[in-house]
Amino acid sequence: MANVQDTRNMALFCDFENVALGVREAKYAQFDISRVLERLLLKGSIVVKKAYCDWERYKEFKAPMHAAAFELIEIPHLRQSGKNSADIRMVVDALDLCYTKSHVDTFVIISGDSDFSPLVSKLRENAKVVIGVGVKNSSSDLLIANCDEFIYYDDLAREEEAKRRADFGEASRLAYGVLNGLTQELAGANERLDQLLMNLLHNAIKFSPGGGVVTVTTDELPDEVIVSVTDHGIGIPRKDQDRVFERFYKVDRARQRGLGGTGLGLSIARHIAEAHGGRIWLESTEGTGSTFSFSVPFA
Repeated sequence: MANVQDTRNMALFCDFENVALGVREAKYAQFDISRVLERLLLKGSIVVKKAYCDWERYKEFKAPMHAAAFELIEIPHLRQSGKNSADIRMVVDALDLCYTKSHVDTFVIISGDSDFSPLVSKLRENAKVVIGVGVKNSSSDLLIANCDEFIYYDDLAREEEAKRRADFGEASRLAYGVLNGLTQELAGANERLDQLLMNLLHNAIKFSPGGGVVTVTTDELPDEVIVSVTDHGIGIPRKDQDRVFERFYKVDRARQRGLGGTGLGLSIARHIAEAHGGRIWLESTEGTGSTFSFSVPFA
């Protein structure tokens, strides 16, 4: 395999259905393109991003892919021709870019499909570096061998999970410090309020993209304190916002696949807030993030 240089001008071509199905079969959380982009940006600049799919079948992924600045190429799924049409369109577009844009020296094929092996070979014949990205159990050995480098999504998911566990530990430490730093005593048991805040922090971390920022603010009013936890994650659809504090209620399962949870965390948080004479509420914009706030009176 050729050596991949440190700095590249990269073009990304994503066979979205292949990788989304591979992630689903491997029982990871739904495909997170930000993990892939973060790894690739360590290698250079990304100048083209295209993703091919019947997007009507994967509507829940359109917002994050748009947010990642991908051009979404719509390939309607007509019987068995849809996937093949997507493959053909992706090959044609990649080769056209190869022949017309000499400054693009690295092509990233986000797919594990062996049908792209001839494309990889042709790109390398034209002195292009090819990086593959796919799920290990659904990636062809032939495709892997043909690429200059192959990045397993599995490795990115494990790295993200390790970071998430570390973030959960940091959230627990933060929760214990926030309420103890107030200038007045709260009504009720601080350890239960610590649990409330910890639930909100864990929820924010779980639904934030890799590297996302979660912030905690406190507003001490004359009679109460308002604590808010803000994330910049996937957000909550308006139709679900009135129900998220119900026991066992989960927002759209397709959005939460692989993220785990019982649907009790926010219900417990509401119970704790109300037991201390306070209340809890949320503000959320789908695709932008959420702010969960609770108030507790001072003693």
